[in-house]
Amino acid sequence: MDGKTTTQKETPLLSLSRALCGNTKSCLFGNQVVMFQLLIPFLSNQLSPFSKSYSPRSVDDLIGDIRRYLAYEFSHPGTSEFGNVATEFSEMHRYIYSNMLGAESDWRFPPFRGNASGLSLGNLQSRNVTAPNISKTIHAHRDLPVNLRKQFFSSGQDYTVLLYRCFWILQYYLVYYAESDCCRRRPHAAVSYTAMQFTEYYSFSETKASLVYHALREKCYPYSSCFSDSQSTFDLLMLSRVVLDILVAQINLMRRVPLSQIADPAKLMKKNATEIPEPEQYLDYQKYLGGFGTDSYDRYLMLLRYALHNCYAAEELATVYYWGKTYWIRDNNYFDVEQDYRKAAEWFQKSIENSTPPLQASCWSLAYTLTNSRYDSKEDRKVAKERAKTYLLLAGDYPAAKNRLATYLFQEGEELYQTSITDTPLYHKALAKFEEAISMADWAGAACWFYGNNQIAVFLRKHESESRLLADLRFRLANLHVPLDEEAQLRYSASYSGPWALKHLALFLIRHNRAKEALPYLREAMKSNYNEAFYETAVHFHKTGSKEWLSLMTKASELFCPRATYALAMNCIEPAEKERLINLCRSQVLSERDMNCELLAEVDLLSKTMNP
Repeated sequence: MDGKTTTQKETPLLSLSRALCGNTKSCLFGNQVVMFQLLIPFLSNQLSPFSKSYSPRSVDDLIGDIRRYLAYEFSHPGTSEFGNVATEFSEMHRYIYSNMLGAESDWRFPPFRGNASGLSLGNLQSRNVTAPNISKTIHAHRDLPVNLRKQFFSSGQDYTVLLYRCFWILQYYLVYYAESDCCRRRPHAAVSYTAMQFTEYYSFSETKASLVYHALREKCYPYSSCFSDSQSTFDLLMLSRVVLDILVAQINLMRRVPLSQIADPAKLMKKNATEIPEPEQYLDYQKYLGGFGTDSYDRYLMLLRYALHNCYAAEELATVYYWGKTYWIRDNNYFDVEQDYRKAAEWFQKSIENSTPPLQASCWSLAYTLTNSRYDSKEDRKVAKERAKTYLLLAGDYPAAKNRLATYLFQEGEELYQTSITDTPLYHKALAKFEEAISMADWAGAACWFYGNNQIAVFLRKHESESRLLADLRFRLANLHVPLDEEAQLRYSASYSGPWALKHLALFLIRHNRAKEALPYLREAMKSNYNEAFYETAVHFHKTGSKEWLSLMTKASELFCPRATYALAMNCIEPAEKERLINLCRSQVLSERDMNCELLAEVDLLSKTMNP
């Protein structure tokens, strides 16, 4: 030893393993290998990342078996008196276990008992070949499996499928393989009334729930919004959400773009590698790629060839890497391009380097890539923001870029304005920032990028009671394309039929006692199945509990609106249905990417009144 010590870099998965693995009282998994190999393959729909020969059924089919198995064992503890039925479920237990290993097992198990005496995860712990791979992933030296990332990206704002899988796998594992004091049976009544896919046959014991929650809060607090001060309930569903949040944090850690990889715009423009004007490149781009369709594998191959010297081909290839894309080959065969932020940044830069003037879309996209990455320090975040602003300025009169610059100016103006109550110079600096931000957002809106008008409307709503600020801004901004008025901004944006603007215009009219004018806008928003439109219509236009109110709230709940589900629960009298709605609302809140922690606390409080 040379006397030097190395600090192990903390990562989200490492923090999770510190909380839940080992010999601590909060331990749920024997070691990192067990935790990783149990959770990751099942969440990613890839049952074993380490075994090529074993091809079981899909994860969701297997989860269905787990649900049936737990329901059977819960209802019939001990199986010896059930003959063939008992044998069937014992075999199912073996099948589930074999899938957890990703290989066929030759073991024969006795009929199932409460402790699953014939089964052991010792085989998982002894598979040393997988441990180095897992260790490197947990320490962020190797990315998570491709299929897992695809599942997260395809889930968008809704984690329902992933939460569902994680919940059932954890319940199965913890009941049969964790410490004997970890889980307890729930009363039959509670099981009967829980929410659809998330029936909790077994739950944490109170002691274990408290230990696990506090261990996770200590180790994983930065990675999940589940650790709010208002949180009072911790169960398997909440644990599933924490696991998902940590995996998202791990994915974000791996996909970020190092600042060193993003060239300074001034230096990049000096390297301009082509003298072919941008319009001529567009003609070449159409000539060489136009005949290949948008999703053919041949187009991807042509992109690889021409992106080196054609700014439009480079911009398209960068976009392909930014989002990931599937190209069809023939006869239902396809080729997947894996999402890769680093390659995206590289090709956006190549596009800018090869265009005269610089391609506006690439400038904006590179700025977006910069600010959408994660950085370890406040200083790095500041550098990334300033470099992104330079690229946005390089984009010139590009509506999306103008609107993004306006976002930064609004933020900077707010920071100044909040400290300018008695400081006139600061107030005027804030005023100048707001003036520039509104001018840019207005210009973007006039160029059909209506998000600029949405942004102005949000600003006006926030400051609607501050007459001095608004009067000063209106005096300075008398020549906007759309007047500096919340209603005018929302009407312009709503003319594009965006459901967000339609809903907020309706709410504006309702606040100003013009409800009759509001209803047509909510009806227009409902045509796009916008859940919030159904909810707001029920709240503002129908008596609570009426037939129309129930119909609209039910539709909003079916469209995944937790507030609507909560309203239904609050107004439900029948205990079983009320319990079902409470649990459904809770699962909906936990399935949203941006959790509503305040609503979750209200749901937990309502649940306590049902089960004191």
